[in-house]
Amino acid sequence: MQGARGSFGLVVVSTTCPDRLLLSSLGQPITIGVDPQDGLTLYASESAAVDTILAGKPDAWRLDLDENAGEIAVLSTTGLTIIPLSADQPLSQPELASRHQPYGSPQRGRPQPLSAPRRDDDPVAADIASIPGLLAAIDNDWSDPGSSNRQVADHLAQLLIAKAANLAEKERMLQRTGLATSLARSSHVDLLLTGVENSLWLAQQFAQDLASLMPLLTIRALSANEVLKGLQNDIDSLQLARQSIVLVLSHSGRTFPSRQVMEACDLMVRRGVIRELFIITGEPDSLQGASMLSNQPGEHFSRRLFSTAAGRRRAEPATASVAAMHHTLTQLLFRLCQSLLQAFPDERLRPLGLPLSRRQLTMLAAEETELLLPQICEIVGADGHGQARPTATSRNLVRGGRRWAQHVLETPMAWAIHALYILISLELGMPLVQTLLRHQAGERLWSAGTTPATLLREAALVADIALYVFGPWLWTLGLRWLQRRPLLARTGRRTVVIGDKAWIHPLLTNYLSKLFALSFGIASVDVQGGEVGDHLLHTHAHRLVRGTLLFFGVPDGRGRGIHKADADAALLTARQSDGIRHWRTGPEIVALGTDPTLPTGPFQQALLLPSSNDAASAAQNGACEPDPSDDNADQLADKLIENLRESRYVAFRRLLASYVFFWAMARAVGLLPLLRFRWWRSQSRTRVMTTAAPVSAARLDLAEADEIAALALDRAAREQS
Repeated sequence: MQGARGSFGLVVVSTTCPDRLLLSSLGQPITIGVDPQDGLTLYASESAAVDTILAGKPDAWRLDLDENAGEIAVLSTTGLTIIPLSADQPLSQPELASRHQPYGSPQRGRPQPLSAPRRDDDPVAADIASIPGLLAAIDNDWSDPGSSNRQVADHLAQLLIAKAANLAEKERMLQRTGLATSLARSSHVDLLLTGVENSLWLAQQFAQDLASLMPLLTIRALSANEVLKGLQNDIDSLQLARQSIVLVLSHSGRTFPSRQVMEACDLMVRRGVIRELFIITGEPDSLQGASMLSNQPGEHFSRRLFSTAAGRRRAEPATASVAAMHHTLTQLLFRLCQSLLQAFPDERLRPLGLPLSRRQLTMLAAEETELLLPQICEIVGADGHGQARPTATSRNLVRGGRRWAQHVLETPMAWAIHALYILISLELGMPLVQTLLRHQAGERLWSAGTTPATLLREAALVADIALYVFGPWLWTLGLRWLQRRPLLARTGRRTVVIGDKAWIHPLLTNYLSKLFALSFGIASVDVQGGEVGDHLLHTHAHRLVRGTLLFFGVPDGRGRGIHKADADAALLTARQSDGIRHWRTGPEIVALGTDPTLPTGPFQQALLLPSSNDAASAAQNGACEPDPSDDNADQLADKLIENLRESRYVAFRRLLASYVFFWAMARAVGLLPLLRFRWWRSQSRTRVMTTAAPVSAARLDLAEADEIAALALDRAAREQS
């Protein structure tokens, strides 16, 4: 095995040694669980599988093989032996015991995962219902100065404070020499955020918000796959330097590219190539025992690890985990700003270009936090304990989702009605048209040999044949008429186009496509998305047909500046989309937002969400345009506060409301008899996220000395010094 290369997880058994089992891991996770009390030993490629069996057992423990450097485990009737691929000697018993992760008391200072109420029939509904309680738990945790999240945030803040002090000193030196202070800004990346899929989209918005608050920081958000390629092929393209900080977002903590980036960045920190590594995860247990999270002496937590407390979730369409990650990032954003302002009390200094005062930050966070949780409960129709508490808002969302489900269900319903009609008409020998005309004309006239009677019988026969041939389409029209839906929309598979902000529409596109991943082709949807205020119309206008389902998230246009422009752009996109018609029938557009004027727009349905009092009062006071007499700095601060309110709170409400809408749609379709499917699962339950794809880590899955040489980290460290 010392010559093995690549990424693999192996299990080897042999009839010549029936009392032994060999496990080997390199670049792939393998977890071993032991319960001495029951004499039980387990192994799996997912730690969640082992945790499910052993959780709560006092003497049980878990051990994760080192997938980065590679290890071999030998299980036998006499015990467990671990041999590193880079060494000839097995680990000693003290070394082995130090890696045991007991299933005992929870780790102090860390927020414990808040599990959703178990609903085997609908885990998505359980996750949505758990969101209010999860967000409340995050708020409580971040309000405690002794919590691990607060202390890790303070550690990150100290690094930014040192960066701000160093930058201020450079600017003073440049001023004394008569040079531009802009030269003080680093040409390298100060903060790199990375992840994949949902985590990446959340990281991109967080990076944008943080850059608006700290414009003197150089911040990038890249896919973990891009970072992985850069580390192995062109490390200079990442623009990392000794002062760089890397923040990896991964809900599971086991996603292959994100985990590989964590391990590589940990090595880069130890070799002096970058400054520090931080991780945000919803499953901190998946990282237990990892060397990169070793605690400082006397501390019971790692100074690198943030926890969202979302825990493991059975539903593959992500709701609660996304909400927890977004809210944790919001708390981190405000905490970093408050720490910076506390370190530089003179407001004239503006550390890292921060344009807001402590009072403005505190007011924004306090006002929105006070309003957020009650409004989230109203949107999802559940209380802080996960119990259903339907509201007018949640009922409207569910009703709208079920209406769209009728569009999807019309094809199987029409075929079922037609099959029933054929069965009855053939069994009884009573075709519909012939039976009706025969009854209307009378037996004598119907059976007469006259020319009119013959023509009547032939016409009835042709009509019955047409009914057999075109029956499904006719039954579809009947269903649409009964359900008061557009009669002339195209029949067949529907297309859903989701339009919202650049970070929301991919989250929803991913979510809805997973909801329908196991649906039957006759009752499924095609899912597409785009930014409603930018390229959606250009990329989808030629695809709009009768019956296309458009779902638009509309920013609140009652404020000033960019969000009013975004709202106007969404309305214009809707008008132009609605104008694409054939047979006087166009797409069906549903709008979601907080602006009370939304129902007057060109939408078939407008779903209104609760909004903050600030937006309403701003509209009432006519604060739609900036006052020219205001100070430029105050105008900039007002615009920034409005941007933060939209991205961290208002858009977040739209996201959660969209989750409820599409869940109701998928559930109504998934409960159809004979075509039932599990909308909380997909065909990728083999956990492809832990597989080396699409980017391998051939130059990272090596012994540490070989990895240092492969990545030329010593050369990079010398260049940074």
